[in-house]
Amino acid sequence: MTVVATASNPDFDVSRMEIDRPGLTYTVDTLLALREMHGPQTDLFFITGADAVWEIVTWKDAERVADLCTFIGATRPGYDLATIAAEHEQLARMFHIEYIEVPALAISSTDVRRRVAERRPIRYLLPESVAAYIRKYGLYQETA
Repeated sequence: MTVVATASNPDFDVSRMEIDRPGLTYTVDTLLALREMHGPQTDLFFITGADAVWEIVTWKDAERVADLCTFIGATRPGYDLATIAAEHEQLARMFHIEYIEVPALAISSTDVRRRVAERRPIRYLLPESVAAYIRKYGLYQETA
């Protein structure tokens, strides 16, 4: 679905690296492979929800991950960035974290899946090409 969602934008390139790699996949391994593929001068960015950035310190080789990329924490509606950043000030020193504010669109993947399962509309919640893909492959349908 990521391929379908980004197909019309030439600035996106979707990788199957983690899908095709056998066994367990760790972010540190993916970042090392991307570094090898694109060279040491390439800047790597890991974009995730601002609240999820703080979970990364528990990941395998978290310090190495911090050395390999810059984290972009995308804020979500109702997220108090200042309070959370203050709570994690010690941990933040290890990571290079930048934050971006995302417009308050209350769209969640959980809600989209639920709507599909309940046969409710998902129009305007995701690209039409992705909605068509979901319909074509019968994704998220309730099972009897």
